[in-house]
Amino acid sequence: MKIRKADIVLVLVLLLVAAAAGIFMLAVRDTGGEAVVLRDGQEVLRLPLSEDAEEVITEGEDSNTVVIRDGTASVTQANCPDKVCVHTGEIRYEGQTIVCLPHKLVVKIEGGEEQSVDAVTQ
Repeated sequence: MKIRKADIVLVLVLLLVAAAAGIFMLAVRDTGGEAVVLRDGQEVLRLPLSEDAEEVITEGEDSNTVVIRDGTASVTQANCPDKVCVHTGEIRYEGQTIVCLPHKLVVKIEGGEEQSVDAVTQ
């Protein structure tokens, strides 16, 4: 199989479009307003990202520490075996989540800034 000049141009155009889409997505995402903690699908806690806090969420022997600091949310400690939730790191943008499957715990960011009108059509 021979690589033609048109193939290279096509690949470069596709890479350029993908990069532009990625940059656009980064530019338009909203910072969230609060972290919502769910356990087994039920809301347990709602913490504003504007106030630093540290909460330990426990059920039986399951334990997760949720920390709000500098407008970000993270799980800093957990007694689950894999600690994926701890390794996820900090989240701050609306729609981001931290999940601890063994403990059925989800921390998600909600309530981003209100969208302003970009344009009006007639």
